[in-house]
Amino acid sequence: MKPCAVASLVRRHRLAADVVGNGKARRYKLSVAMALLALRARGISIRTSNAQLAAIKQFCRWLVHDRRAGASPLEHLAGGNVKSDRRHDRRILDESELGSLIATAMKSTATFRGLAGVDRAMVYAVACASGFRVSELAALTPRSFNLDGNSPEIVLSGNFTKNGNTAIQPLPVDLASELREYLKSREPDRPVWPGTWHKRAADMIRIDLDACGIPYVIQGPDGPLYADAHALRHSFIALLDKSGATLKEAMQLARHSDPKLTASVYGRARLQDLAGAVDRIPTFAMSKGPNASEIEMAATGTDGKPVANHLPAPGRLPFPCRADDETCIRKTKHEDGMEIGQSIESSTQVLKPQTDEDDCATLKTDEETGPTWIRTKNQGIMSPLL
Repeated sequence: MKPCAVASLVRRHRLAADVVGNGKARRYKLSVAMALLALRARGISIRTSNAQLAAIKQFCRWLVHDRRAGASPLEHLAGGNVKSDRRHDRRILDESELGSLIATAMKSTATFRGLAGVDRAMVYAVACASGFRVSELAALTPRSFNLDGNSPEIVLSGNFTKNGNTAIQPLPVDLASELREYLKSREPDRPVWPGTWHKRAADMIRIDLDACGIPYVIQGPDGPLYADAHALRHSFIALLDKSGATLKEAMQLARHSDPKLTASVYGRARLQDLAGAVDRIPTFAMSKGPNASEIEMAATGTDGKPVANHLPAPGRLPFPCRADDETCIRKTKHEDGMEIGQSIESSTQVLKPQTDEDDCATLKTDEETGPTWIRTKNQGIMSPLL
């Protein structure tokens, strides 16, 4: 843990109450040291180790490709299961939480690394409407905004995007009108939001979240869920999904090359949204048809009628059969050994063959059908592996 990160971690995890003094005279109590030690003792996550493994394996492939090595010694290694070690999953903020966050920042008189409250509110609004990452927001200049016409947009050079491609992101019309007023006095080639705020964006958004009473971290099914600055990008894609955008549209607006990333990582629906979808489907448990009870009683033999009424007619098979079907000559049996047509009271009554030759062939016993129809309980013979 770097010494320069201690102060930020103390503020982020709300350990400042155990700090005494300021500047060089600042002293941390034992509880702060133990809490930071517990964070450090967790080690890196499986996702981080997988990324490091992928990087070193790529380097080994380059050694083989450049004929500096005969074979890669790490090619056989595989990464771990990321789902079993979730460290810092983001949560989705709904419309009311996003509106409260922006309104609270707009009224704030505090300044965070050169950003006043109105500047932070505009950062949050642009992030929620464009899905830009923190580093991309910090690189925006007034020249990046094309706010004239019916299709306002943001154009960011590939030098500042994650994938290296130029990003052209449309903006809502109502937000574009506010941005015109906000940017009219700015220098066209200087960053709209200068400073080093993007290096501590998690601390910045937590200050505003605490001011409006929104929890920074909540407990999820697989671990804690954090509402840091990157959670605004998750919220942007969730809002696209709620607006009815297709997966292809959401993937393009999120600037993803793989739709699986959009659907699985960023597009995870919350439990209450899934519950609302389930509530819209018809329920069959308590809405049986008018004759459902009669059919159920007849199937179980509890409708008061003789059992014989539920058995097939004598000499008839309970299923349709062609006269030329060779399988009809075999007498079928239930798994319990009772032949079709037997009565429950007497298991000696056997189904009589039908005299009509055009309907079905005469039933024969297993002995009469020859070795072809021998059935065995030997699992070694019946095994599909043999």
